[in-house]
Amino acid sequence: MENSVKFKDRNVLYRSVLKELNLQKIEDVYSRRDMGNYFITFSAEKFLIQYVNDRNQLSIFVASNSAPARWVYLSSIEKLINKTAEIIPGDSMDLNSILRQNDFLRGNFDKIAELLNNDNFQNTIDQIEASAKANYKRKHPDR
Repeated sequence: MENSVKFKDRNVLYRSVLKELNLQKIEDVYSRRDMGNYFITFSAEKFLIQYVNDRNQLSIFVASNSAPARWVYLSSIEKLINKTAEIIPGDSMDLNSILRQNDFLRGNFDKIAELLNNDNFQNTIDQIEASAKANYKRKHPDR
């Protein structure tokens, strides 16, 4: 993951979607004390997007405007939209993975917004949790 955190300009993580999706930066927090972790939060009008660097691991999260404290990996939303049981990289990514997820975000913005709207959000969370449990059982059938 050599290219995951050595960004003097963190804008490279989200520059490709910033204007196209009309993102408004609402928070940009950097903590030298916490191993250089940072998170950058955007309002996409219909939902929230957060780029995170936690202990040198890059991730993208999304949250509903109706539950802004409940963040989920964008990769979990991708899995729901693509109706796939396979694990999509997303929990810790490099720059190329972030750019791929940006492409997914751009191409599926309306679908993501629908999954995260007030009427569908809880069902979306329930589906993500059920999928995670099923994946765990597949990997660990003896538990």
